[in-house]
Amino acid sequence: MKNVISWYNDKVIDLQVNRLGVLAFMFLFHANLTAPLTLWSIHSAGNNPLQFFICVLGAFAIIIPNIAVAPVKVTIPIFLITSLSHWMIILVNFV
Repeated sequence: MKNVISWYNDKVIDLQVNRLGVLAFMFLFHANLTAPLTLWSIHSAGNNPLQFFICVLGAFAIIIPNIAVAPVKVTIPIFLITSLSHWMIILVNFV
C-alpha cells in the first residue's frame, strides 16, 4: 500500500506543474462525455430524481475544487469518484 501511495504522490507532483491541462481534461471529459451520457440514461430509464441529484452533485463536485484552485492531489480523487458514480448510474439504467 505504501508503494501505491508514494507512486501517486510522485505522479501528482508532476501533474501539479500542468494543473491547467488536468483541469481542462476533467472539464472536457465530464462535460462532453460523462454528463450527457448519464443524463440520457436517466431520461431513458424514467427520470429517477435520486439519480438526477447524484448527477448534478457530481458535476458540481468536479467544478468547485477546480475553481477554488485545489491541488491536483485533491481534484483527481474527486474526479475519479464522480466519474465512477456517473458510470454506475449508466450501467444501472441500461443493464
